[in-house]
Amino acid sequence: MKKIRLIVNALSLAGIVVFLTACSGIVIQDPIEPRLPKYTEDGNNAAGAFVDGEVWRSVVKVEFLGSHYDPYVRAWPGKDSLLVIFSGSMAERDYTVAFRLKGYKVSVLDDLLALDGKKIELDGVVNAGYWMPGYSLPMGTGKGVGQIYFKKVKKMGSPGLLILSGTFGFRLPKPDGGSISVSSGRFDYRISEVENAELYSDAGGLQEH
Repeated sequence: MKKIRLIVNALSLAGIVVFLTACSGIVIQDPIEPRLPKYTEDGNNAAGAFVDGEVWRSVVKVEFLGSHYDPYVRAWPGKDSLLVIFSGSMAERDYTVAFRLKGYKVSVLDDLLALDGKKIELDGVVNAGYWMPGYSLPMGTGKGVGQIYFKKVKKMGSPGLLILSGTFGFRLPKPDGGSISVSSGRFDYRISEVENAELYSDAGGLQEH
């Protein structure tokens, strides 16, 4: 009986390891620019971009006690506010890339399918890109002008799961003058209704600054 329990425990542990590995990010190097992940549409849970020539990368890492660098989608349909957040690191420090978008009243996860194939101009007023240290939300920071292109938004096999893939680039002002350039951005994430989405009612919303 003890031997059977050990076998069951070993199989359970192996299953957990396989699950954690499957949920973690997969980095396929870009053949032209190997410092960045290649653009994919498979839900590889990875992203990357150049920020003033330095490499920012996001690779989801799932461990026993939690996960790191998960993407998040936050939506307030009553205020027509959609916030898409990518967390990653550059030069051994955490940084966040985020986008505030309007015109997509997302109230359930499948509403994100309306983004499929959309090129959204970031004008710095209605729609904007953000670059922030740590995991802070884009409140009072410079608003980036450029574009985010949701090249592919599609359902995965399991309910409540989507793949969100695309490219981005924008430029935003520095508080002390000059600007920051975010270029060659690409992302390929799995979005879970339970783990990666916060869909609110009319309460809350993003304040304008």
